[in-house]
Amino acid sequence: MPFVKVPDAEIFYESFGKGPPLLLLAQTAWYGGSWKFEQVPDLSRDHQVIVYDQRGTGKSTKVTSKDFSTNRLAADAIAILDDLGIEKANVCGHSNGGRVAQVIALDYPDRVDRLLLASAGGSGSKKSNSGPLPLGMILEIIEKGYPGYARIHSIETGFTATYAKDHADRVEVLMQDSLNNLTSPEYFLRHVMGRQTTETTSQIGRAHV
Repeated sequence: MPFVKVPDAEIFYESFGKGPPLLLLAQTAWYGGSWKFEQVPDLSRDHQVIVYDQRGTGKSTKVTSKDFSTNRLAADAIAILDDLGIEKANVCGHSNGGRVAQVIALDYPDRVDRLLLASAGGSGSKKSNSGPLPLGMILEIIEKGYPGYARIHSIETGFTATYAKDHADRVEVLMQDSLNNLTSPEYFLRHVMGRQTTETTSQIGRAHV
């Protein structure tokens, strides 16, 4: 199994297909296997598709640092490209993965060919009014439970309401897999804390991709 070692973690990744490299970045604290249901089979027909388990998720659980900032996650992604010998890749990020993708484009401009953002913002959570952890999120987790919150939030950020209704069976397969591979509450909250300081809105104009 391919792991790339960074100074404070071991990151598990997989590569599928041949062609222009395409790096897929998942939402907050999701493991990379979620891409393998729909995107990998389709996109790997003419691309080299790279997916990975973010630090603290999936098989990437050997973490010795408490740094889960988007800058650190961006450096993890670059380490994967280095390990594969890829100089430049198309980078697609969903939700917080989109924030990380923007940081990659800003801090490592020579490594990005095209930037694709899905349901991605340019700053921390709008529900944040209590410092490093958004109060609204914490209240929802208490009310719904961690798995319940993860499920509802993932459906809201991952699908349109129409798609979720018309393809409930396909959505359910993905949700069950994601919940079966849910990271610990600690790692999830560390990812949330790490994204809160991200601010790319004022800078993204200088990303030439």
